[in-house]
Amino acid sequence: YDLRGIVARVRSLNASAVVAIKLDIEGSEYWALEPLVADPELLCSVSYLFVEFHSAASAGQRRVAQSYGLREDAFEHLKGRIHAAMERPGCRLKILWRSFWASCGDKQRFEWRSSEQTRDSTSTELPA
Repeated sequence: YDLRGIVARVRSLNASAVVAIKLDIEGSEYWALEPLVADPELLCSVSYLFVEFHSAASAGQRRVAQSYGLREDAFEHLKGRIHAAMERPGCRLKILWRSFWASCGDKQRFEWRSSEQTRDSTSTELPA
């Protein structure tokens, strides 16, 4: 899938549209997201990003990722790049919800809550 192309097309049709992306694509999350993450300006035009990462919950699963040509820390590296983009001035990306199927309840599922972008522009409180 060309997620980057889809987002670019939506933006060309309506630059002010609220764009929400939900990915649960059984292990192809990295390859779908990488081109979009490589373009921080386009990534920041997305409002909400919900991703269920597979094959990233355990150390064993992360080691297997290397057999697919990925770094062992590929998903952590991707997350770091997304969070860095979220800190850019004017970035619309408010939520990056990372759900690891094999580790439900992991604190990382809710990392977005402490992000500056989750704050209402008129409030200094974080959402409940």
